[in-house]
Amino acid sequence: ISSPSTFSATTTTTSGSGTWGTTGDTQLFLFKLDGTGILANDDTSGNLQSHLPAGDTHLTALTAGDYLIGVTVYNLDPRDAFGNPIFQDTFPGLDLPLTAGVLDHWQNNESPRSVGAYTITLTGASYVTAVPEPATTGLLFALGGGVAVWRARRRAA
Repeated sequence: ISSPSTFSATTTTTSGSGTWGTTGDTQLFLFKLDGTGILANDDTSGNLQSHLPAGDTHLTALTAGDYLIGVTVYNLDPRDAFGNPIFQDTFPGLDLPLTAGVLDHWQNNESPRSVGAYTITLTGASYVTAVPEPATTGLLFALGGGVAVWRARRRAA
């Protein structure tokens, strides 16, 4: 988030994508980097899309910096390590965290739903445009660890 006073996040779903279709029902979650919940939104004014609006006092109180944002299909909710919900299970409008627990996993509270295509529009923020898939990230960490071990052995010799 580069400008907390103008930060907003809005989801839209793509027509005909998975079970979301034209009335896709998303949820939007904002977390600190350590996984602590900040703010969430399920439905906006009767619309099944999610929105964190610019100017909300919970957002303007943030400092510029890095945060995590999660977009899920309806009822796929964040949980802490003990299985406690971080936010209410169903909530209209904006929702504050129920617990100080940090994000550990996601739990679907209904029968599984397929995830369709969506778009998230951000204002007052910049973001990474390409995130490497997990296998590539693991390889990069393994290579970095190998270089560190090689340097340590070389220094000891």
